[in-house]
Amino acid sequence: MATGIAESLAVNTIVSFMHVDTSDGFHEFAEGELKNPGTDNEAQVIQGRYSYVGDDGQTYEVEYRADENGFMAAGDHIPKGAAGTVPKGQLGIPSAAAASLAGGGLG
Repeated sequence: MATGIAESLAVNTIVSFMHVDTSDGFHEFAEGELKNPGTDNEAQVIQGRYSYVGDDGQTYEVEYRADENGFMAAGDHIPKGAAGTVPKGQLGIPSAAAASLAGGGLG
């Protein structure tokens, strides 16, 4: 099991960031901000990057961004045809589970 060897977190109502390093070679840095706070267009934006050592000993790096338009990820090992993108509302969650998460129940 990996253990955290360095962690930091800072949060306020507009901007936050996180940095994690673990003993198994996982590293992550993320920062977020609240766009247009208090308006109808309020949206949280998170962007960052992480890297890890795969079973093959190679280090893999991913950069990502999540915002009002969905989740986008890029890395040399992510197939270009997949675009590494999951548009907003298309997370592959079954409709009954999505309804439950939205407060509609499972029935």
